[in-house]
Amino acid sequence: MDARPCPAFRTQETRHDCWREAVASLFLPLDFDVSRSTPFHGRALWARLEHARAAEVRMCEHRVTRRPRHSAASDVAAVKMLWLLHGQGRFQQGSEDRSLVADGWTFYDASRPYSLHLSEDARFFSLLYTGESAESWMRLARDLGPACRPNAGPARIALLALRGAMREEEGLTPLAQRALLESVLALIESTLRQEADQRLGGDRRDSLRLAEARRFVLQHLAEPALGPDDIARALHMSRRSLYNLFAAAELRPRAFIQNLRLERACEALIAGGPGEGSITRIALEHGFADGAHFSRSFRERFGVSPSAYRSDRRPAG
Repeated sequence: MDARPCPAFRTQETRHDCWREAVASLFLPLDFDVSRSTPFHGRALWARLEHARAAEVRMCEHRVTRRPRHSAASDVAAVKMLWLLHGQGRFQQGSEDRSLVADGWTFYDASRPYSLHLSEDARFFSLLYTGESAESWMRLARDLGPACRPNAGPARIALLALRGAMREEEGLTPLAQRALLESVLALIESTLRQEADQRLGGDRRDSLRLAEARRFVLQHLAEPALGPDDIARALHMSRRSLYNLFAAAELRPRAFIQNLRLERACEALIAGGPGEGSITRIALEHGFADGAHFSRSFRERFGVSPSAYRSDRRPAG
């Protein structure tokens, strides 16, 4: 873990050309404005952690704004967790307008436009995550909204772990960084899932998670190694929880993947051209190891070969 102190800036002239540039290079591009009522000052400790950036910041009254032009210029999927350690603030995004208080935390879709206003001598800790599961975290952020939550239980443990790691003099190995980030995300996810469970009935919750699993599988059909562990990671759940989710719907994860492969391959067989080798090409594009494996699986499911299926359903002429 590469933790570095940002220098203290104390003059109005440096606020844009130093502080804003540092924030943009380390995190995401933002507009940065400070209150004219007090001299500018700020100090931060930041660190890279796998597909995440962490920072502990203390500074004068200020506002950061991610504008539509910032979002339009970047296609990075990003979610941010923010713990307010001291001071107060206000977060605005779309129709959401939430007050932030000391010893509270929030999380939000950081790829979308937003505005964050923090008071004089505000001190906060932030974690920006841009890893492969960031899109599912962004959906969770949209579902739950940027409420100010009490900094207690798993969320507080996650914060303590991050702050402690940033102050570790010898740093962390890449393996330790990965373990720390996975643990932090799992802790935060556990408290958010509990919140989601309280808002949604069990059936509705499971239905949403199965729909999320379907979206993920369809996005990764071309990957032959796609399996239950990949779905579990995308949904932020254990392998056992995933199997329980599918069992409640009388499904099995591997059969779920296979059925989606075959359904989309059926559509491609009808839509595709008659060129030589097209069936093998369709097989590979939908994650099958080869044409023979595809043909066997297809016949088991539909009772005919892929070529016969395509011939029977293609219009004459």
